[in-house]
Amino acid sequence: MARYVFVLVLGLTVGAVGFAALGEDLDVYFRDFHTHDIVEQYEMSTEVDIGGVPRAPTKVVEERQHYVVPRHYGDLVTLTQSGDKTIFWYQNKDGIFRNVVFDRADSRLLEIEQAPTFKVRTEVAH
Repeated sequence: MARYVFVLVLGLTVGAVGFAALGEDLDVYFRDFHTHDIVEQYEMSTEVDIGGVPRAPTKVVEERQHYVVPRHYGDLVTLTQSGDKTIFWYQNKDGIFRNVVFDRADSRLLEIEQAPTFKVRTEVAH
């Protein structure tokens, strides 16, 4: 098991270095899965009094960008950073890794949903 984890970490590290070398050219290679923007509002207590009792809730407003990722990409396994790009790495049940690249994910709020996919077909390009 430790060997597989080492190989996974090594592979993702090599991939991250490779993406860093691509720099700004990443935009050319990846589709933008942005669908819409949302505003989420809720109330939440963000402070406690000296006795540890939550204070009255305050209103919180979050503006998020909603993205969809194909469900057949699998589970999110890790994130890597390359300049102002964040790479979300997914692994499906067959062990295949796929990546989705987000610009400036560290400076904005995102909502990421896995969307059902149908008639998935993979071909080898020559």
